[in-house]
Amino acid sequence: MRKILIGIITIIFITGCSNKDINLDLEKIEVELNNLEITENGQNIKLFDDNKKMDNEKLQDKYGMNTDIFEEILVETSDNLSSSSMYAIFLPKKGKESDCEKEIKDFFEKYDQAWMMGYFPDEEVLVKNRTEEKYGKYYIYIISKDNDKVIEKIKNIK
Repeated sequence: MRKILIGIITIIFITGCSNKDINLDLEKIEVELNNLEITENGQNIKLFDDNKKMDNEKLQDKYGMNTDIFEEILVETSDNLSSSSMYAIFLPKKGKESDCEKEIKDFFEKYDQAWMMGYFPDEEVLVKNRTEEKYGKYYIYIISKDNDKVIEKIKNIK
């Protein structure tokens, strides 16, 4: 019985404490992801080719996002108008998590609408299959040809 109790306490400690202490280096993530490649048809291609960082002003003006409730924001979208590939990482300010979740939801509703008009069916599939994950206090969203590889890369950047 004692071994079981120790095991349960260890699991709670590991899962409960470690997630909250995660600190992502968004500048390093930006550099690493913009150079991340996959092999497609025998060629190496960048997952986020021609990406540009979206500043807070654009997030506010184009998407109506209240960026003041976030501690950190990294949103990179493709400059290529026929590519929906993007990644976004949001860190809410303490106590603003539910407000931030609403802002993020509104942002993606608008982003999704831009891709759901039938002009780029392959891109629509990528948008629909977006990866959304909460990692520690961070909200991570990936639209790419290999979302799992991107999430793995983010989690392994030290």
